[in-house]
Amino acid sequence: GRPGDTYGMSDHDAAGGVELWRSNIRRLTRAAVVANGLGGLLVFLLLSFLIPFAPEGAQDDIPFNAAVGAAYLVAALFLGARWGMRASAPVERWLAEGRPPTPEERRVALGQPFRFAAISGVFWALAAVLFTILNLPGSGWAAVVVGGAILAGGETTCAIGYLMAERIARPVTALALAGGDPPRERCAPGVAGRLTMAWSLGTGIPLLGISVIAVASLFHGEEDAGLVAAAVAFLAAIGMVVGMLAISMAARSVAEPVAAVRRAIARIEDGELDVTVPVDDGSEVGLLEAGFNRMAAGLRERERLHDLFGRHVGRDVARAALENDGEVELGGEVREVAALFVDLTGSTRLAARQPPAEVVALLNRFFCIVVELVEEHGGWVNKFEGDAALCVFGAPV
Repeated sequence: GRPGDTYGMSDHDAAGGVELWRSNIRRLTRAAVVANGLGGLLVFLLLSFLIPFAPEGAQDDIPFNAAVGAAYLVAALFLGARWGMRASAPVERWLAEGRPPTPEERRVALGQPFRFAAISGVFWALAAVLFTILNLPGSGWAAVVVGGAILAGGETTCAIGYLMAERIARPVTALALAGGDPPRERCAPGVAGRLTMAWSLGTGIPLLGISVIAVASLFHGEEDAGLVAAAVAFLAAIGMVVGMLAISMAARSVAEPVAAVRRAIARIEDGELDVTVPVDDGSEVGLLEAGFNRMAAGLRERERLHDLFGRHVGRDVARAALENDGEVELGGEVREVAALFVDLTGSTRLAARQPPAEVVALLNRFFCIVVELVEEHGGWVNKFEGDAALCVFGAPV
């Protein structure tokens, strides 16, 4: 069904909203674990390949960093989940009450994916500062490299987390936008922002890691060439795998709504005007979906007016008027026409004997036959007069 179908004040709608919210929270929680796990794995792998380039003594801090990192990750996931739940409380309240959202609730619902990524970004930035400070007294190399690796992992987490959360939150977004178009002010990164995030994962971070290894090998010329080549190859593989994942997610977030609009356009081309697409994106993609729905509504209204106009003046006359864009020649045109008057014999006596409803039903059946036969032979009914019809052949076609 369409997103608007869930609106109402019934208990069934409220129950559906509660279940939707619970499903949304479960999926977002899994997305947070996956995204942060990938970020932590990236940090571990980066440090594993950078350790051989470390000065003497820097390796001694690895167990301490690992222990603090594990504890910090658990605490960050717990606090981040509480923070996200508190910030999304208006959305939960709206869905539980089974009613249209207020402007503030709509804004909170549309900002859910960005807020998901922003909360992760805050905890990863704090982690970078914390571990830089922890490693600064022992080794400047460790402080810089660990802090940089954590920032790279945080960027990975935020980008992947946003792309996952945007897809998970689409049912809630569609409900929030069912009552109107997306706001003009941006509630979500658009196409350019999503592609930039995908580029940073697939190209930016691997290139940064390769640059760090290149600089380290220049300062430590005695490093094994095979080790340097292995580290570069590993970062290139990371770039291909993570980049493919990120590009795929970013492309699907744009391609799927566009494909839905394209399918709807095909249905309109086939003459099916009662078509809408769900507006489930808060960026320019959502504006495209909303614009299509307005266009389809305009076509339906135009067809309805065309039908009503054609019922009064005939379909051929209505079509000729529309094709001429209202440019009618003043003074008319000279044509050879035939006028045919058709009426029902004995209709006055019939109206006196039969109930009005039966008379109207009989006239409707009679006029239906007249209109069909006249149109079949190239004419049109100019007007109805009681029990009679004036039919014209030869104009306007």
